[in-house]
Amino acid sequence: MANDVRTLDKLWDGHNSTFDDRNMWLVPYSPGSPTVVFVCLSEPISLSKIKFWNYSKTPDRGVADFSIFVDDSMVYQGRLRKAPERSEGDSVGEDFGQTILFTNDVDVVQNERSNVYCMDDDGDSDIKFLEGEKNLSIN
Repeated sequence: MANDVRTLDKLWDGHNSTFDDRNMWLVPYSPGSPTVVFVCLSEPISLSKIKFWNYSKTPDRGVADFSIFVDDSMVYQGRLRKAPERSEGDSVGEDFGQTILFTNDVDVVQNERSNVYCMDDDGDSDIKFLEGEKNLSIN
């Protein structure tokens, strides 16, 4: 699609909670074949979180299940919630990002609390941390 503005450079453009095509990226989808995005860093870093914003032009076309690998080891597997439906005249809504936490730092957890999603979330769930056999939660 030579004239499609939804190109890979939008992955990092900083305009995230948007319904504007000019700030979205899209890749061809083939059922049964995963879409893979590699992020290569020039030096080791520590991550406290990774934040995702799902495809919002047509929320049913966004990502559902995904995994995060670090150095060939899976560190997260879960589901990305759909972007909200666009309201008439909306160009930017509330922040609909979803955060994956890699820390139990109370400040980070509290700041991202509303952005953590659990598939079975009933609205009152605690944030859950899993580390091997240990389960931790923050109220």
